[in-house]
Amino acid sequence: MKTMVKLLLAVVGLCWVPAYASTILYTDSGTFTASTPSDAFGFSGPSETWAFSFEADTKPVVSDTGMGGFSFAFSDFSYTLDGSPVAITPSFIRFFSGTNFGGFAICLDGSTFGTCSEGLATDGPQMYTGTPSAPTLIPGTFVQDGLGVISDSITYGEPNTTLVGTAVPEPSTLLTLGTALLALGVRRLCRRR
Repeated sequence: MKTMVKLLLAVVGLCWVPAYASTILYTDSGTFTASTPSDAFGFSGPSETWAFSFEADTKPVVSDTGMGGFSFAFSDFSYTLDGSPVAITPSFIRFFSGTNFGGFAICLDGSTFGTCSEGLATDGPQMYTGTPSAPTLIPGTFVQDGLGVISDSITYGEPNTTLVGTAVPEPSTLLTLGTALLALGVRRLCRRR
């Protein structure tokens, strides 16, 4: 029995090591202030709760650099307002360097950060290593110094928020782990007989 437990722990350990190699899930949520305007895109409103999530490769495809940050390829973006899904897709998501106040921007209307007229933006810690032209996104809990709702090119201040980046296991790693657990179960069953 002790041998089987050790073997199982070794298999789990080996399967878990590469599980966090390629994708990060970012999530954030909060409640807008009573003075937050309702936006034309339907992503904000007074005293309404909000939440978003998206995934990105740890070594993302960078689409634009400059102004102290970079925009990158993302997938599976979802947004809810008061618990109801809102069908919006950002024009871009941008992370900023620590020397440019860090944080992120999610733009719904505009092609660059300077022309973004609708969206969300924060100041906060830098959420990547490397350079803006060759970044490596990192998982973690990133307390943002402030959230701004950009509506009709006017920014409205909101309470601080926390962006959480969680490593996503690769499907092949989960398959390997499942297969190993099944094999151990079959082996144990055969030994009993």
